[in-house]
Amino acid sequence: MQPNIISDEWSERVARLTELIARKSEAIKIHSEQPEPDRLAIEQYMELRAHYFDELAQLMKQYGVIVRFEQGANAA
Repeated sequence: MQPNIISDEWSERVARLTELIARKSEAIKIHSEQPEPDRLAIEQYMELRAHYFDELAQLMKQYGVIVRFEQGANAA
């Protein structure tokens, strides 16, 4: 992919990563609100969300956009 040319592939990947991050945030919220939260599941969702965020940050960086993830923001 060439810098400065926004391709359909790039746009689709950004949209998909954003959706995945939102879904993982919602899963974390749901699991955290359970009477007995499953800490392992929550940690796994958090790791996946961080991985997706890192990938999104790299894609956005190509165009000079810096994204910041707020650790306490669990809502989608």
